[in-house]
Amino acid sequence: HTHTHFIIILRLPYRTPAMAGGLFTVDRSWFHQLGTYDTDMEIWGGENVELSVRVWLCGGALEILPCSHVGHIFRSSMPYSFGKGKTYHTTVHKNFRRIVETWMDEYKPFFYESNPSLLQVPHGDVSERLALRERLQCKDFKWFLDTVYPQLKAVIPPVGDFTYGELAQGTRCLIATTSTTVGLGPCGNKQQGWVLTSNGKLKHKMQSCLHFDRNFYFSACKTDSNVGEYSFHHTPSGVVIQLSSVGECLKTMSTDSLAVGTCDEERALWTFSTLL
Repeated sequence: HTHTHFIIILRLPYRTPAMAGGLFTVDRSWFHQLGTYDTDMEIWGGENVELSVRVWLCGGALEILPCSHVGHIFRSSMPYSFGKGKTYHTTVHKNFRRIVETWMDEYKPFFYESNPSLLQVPHGDVSERLALRERLQCKDFKWFLDTVYPQLKAVIPPVGDFTYGELAQGTRCLIATTSTTVGLGPCGNKQQGWVLTSNGKLKHKMQSCLHFDRNFYFSACKTDSNVGEYSFHHTPSGVVIQLSSVGECLKTMSTDSLAVGTCDEERALWTFSTLL
C-alpha cells in the first residue's frame, strides 16, 4: 500500500512558477480573456515567462502534470530569422524588458542592476498591457514572490534597501576603469551604475563590491558578514561615503584617482542620481 501511495503522489499535478512556452495547455476562452500573448514581443524568447507570471497574477494557476510527456528535439542552430538589423540578443532583450516594465513593479531595479545593458534596448509601448493588467485586476509582483515563488524572494534584498545610480563630481563619475580598479570617467554610461545598500556595501554589477585595503579594488562581495565597509551620509549638498574601518571618506584626486581623506572637503562630496 505504501508503494502504491507513493506512485499516486508522483502522478499528482504540482504547481510551478513558470514553464517552457511550448508546453502550455489552457482553456481557449480563458486564454483570450487573459489577453493571449503579448503581440508586441518579437519572434522568440521570454513569452513563456510573461504568460506564466500573468497566469498567476491574474487569477489562474500553473501546474505540471507528471504523466503528460512532450517530445522536443533541439536543432543544431537557431531556426529563426530576427529581421534586418536585428539580432537574437536585441530581440530577446526587448521581450524581457516588456515583461519587466509590465509586471515587476518595485522589483524592476533588481533586474536592471544585474542586466544594466538592457536599459539601452527599446521595449516599445506597454500601456496596452498595463491597461490589461488593470482591467483583469491582477495582483502585484510582491504577491507572486510571497505566494508563488518564495524561494526567489529569499535571495533578493528587501525593496528600499538599496538605490541604483551614478556617483558624480561635476561631469566626472565613479567608474570601473578595469575589472579590478576604479577611478573617474565620463558620466552617462548606464552600465557604470552603483548600488548603495542600506547595510553599507558599494556594489557594481551585482556581484562585485568596492573594498579598501590601502588601495581601492574590486572583488566578490563578502558573504561572511551582512555589514558592509561604508556609511552613506546624505546631505543637502550630496552624499559623503565614509569608510567605517578608518573613519575617513572616499574622495577624488586631481588625477581622476581615488583616495581617502577628511570628510568635510569638497572632493569627498558626491552627487548621486538614480539611473532607473
